[in-house]
Amino acid sequence: MVRIMFKWIRDLFEFLLAMIIVMVMSGSECVAMAARTDPVELQAVYATMVATGNDWVTSIPDVCVKSGRWHGIECEQDGEFFHVVGLSFGLVTDHSTAFPACGTDSTISPAVANLTHLRKLSYFGCCTANPQPIPSEIGLLSATLETLHLRSNGHVGALPPELATLTKLQTFDVRRNTLTGKMPIWLSSLTQLQVVDMSDNSFEGELDAASFFNLERLVILDASANRLVGTLPDSIGQLKALKKLDLSNNNLTGAIPATVGDLSNLLTLNLAQNALTGPLPTSLGGLEDLKSLDLSRNRFREPIPDSFGSLRSLDGLVLSGAEFTGAIPSSLGSLRNLRALFLDGNKLTGAIPPALAGLDRVYELGLNGNLLSGPVPFSASFVSRLGRRLRLQNNDGLCYEFQAAKSLTSGAEGSLTIRPADPHPLLQICTNSGKQRADPPSDSERPSPVVPSTGSWNPAFESSSSCSQASAFQAAKHVWFFVVLIGTVSRW
Repeated sequence: MVRIMFKWIRDLFEFLLAMIIVMVMSGSECVAMAARTDPVELQAVYATMVATGNDWVTSIPDVCVKSGRWHGIECEQDGEFFHVVGLSFGLVTDHSTAFPACGTDSTISPAVANLTHLRKLSYFGCCTANPQPIPSEIGLLSATLETLHLRSNGHVGALPPELATLTKLQTFDVRRNTLTGKMPIWLSSLTQLQVVDMSDNSFEGELDAASFFNLERLVILDASANRLVGTLPDSIGQLKALKKLDLSNNNLTGAIPATVGDLSNLLTLNLAQNALTGPLPTSLGGLEDLKSLDLSRNRFREPIPDSFGSLRSLDGLVLSGAEFTGAIPSSLGSLRNLRALFLDGNKLTGAIPPALAGLDRVYELGLNGNLLSGPVPFSASFVSRLGRRLRLQNNDGLCYEFQAAKSLTSGAEGSLTIRPADPHPLLQICTNSGKQRADPPSDSERPSPVVPSTGSWNPAFESSSSCSQASAFQAAKHVWFFVVLIGTVSRW
């Protein structure tokens, strides 16, 4: 019996020992099979990092394993190897994201072309003290690259034609460099593009109509602050998915093409600071989703289109210094979502439409520097709400007329007009006829003081009918409005 038990124990021990050996061997095999960074890509990352002054990376044996990664490198596993799919450097301009710092004398290493699985490459604020062209080797990433940020890097020269091979590119950002030459026609061959930002460079020449062919997915086009000339081509209307178009601060001339009205998804349109002229197309009024329109600093020399009143989604309308003439269209009072309206620095004439007083959400209104005349239609609460953000100065024909409601007067048909005896030198006070008084009223015209039965003295108000003391009290509330307005203008 003892022998049987001993044999059973020995067999069990041998079984357990065999299991342990199998487990150890399996573990070793697992370690041997652990994924690692592709050797060619590892060396390419080393070279790319060293070129930006990040020599510390060479002490990391494997940049894609969890213990070796840093914010700015992205890897994906494919079988036994990790592949580098994203590489970013520098400080994003909104300061919300910081990638590995790059020295101002950095370079973009040609070794980046060996990262054959790269989908995203970003350099923010690198190379600024070492101006250099964009390396043509980036064009070798045509099979995979989807996002290219080369922002504020001090790049010079023309865009390399090799970039035309990046047919999978969705985001192309070369903002704030010193790039020159024409906007390339080959952009139209990058049919996957969704974002193009070429602003703040020195691109020049005319916009080629062919540049906008085939870009059916383009959502953002920003080529502002360059040296572009000529007219805006009709083909711009083919960018059906466009939500932002910014060509401001260039030297574009001619009229805005009617095809801009075909951009039905447009949210932002900025064509400010060019030399554009009229006529403005009525099709602009059909952009129902448009939230921001800036046509300032141009040479339209025509009235503001009444069709702008159809842009019901607008929250910002800037038409400053664009040489607009004629009257302010009352239709602008229909823009109930408007928060900022700038019509200053034009040659607008006539009265301020009373409809503008119904813009309940507006917090900034610039009408200064025009040829406006007649009474200001804004209520005390409107003036108080905007304060200094209501700008009416440099309109010599404007005047102020304050009237109480009929219910505040004792006459069935009368209304109460309050006119202080001494107008403020910065304001013009309307006469009873609604015309501007150019000079202060004479002594004979000044209202005489009324002494109530209580013996206390109060200034008199000129009224079209006899008023009770209650009506006079209500009228005094409107004097407060005048004081608030004077105080606001005085601070200007």
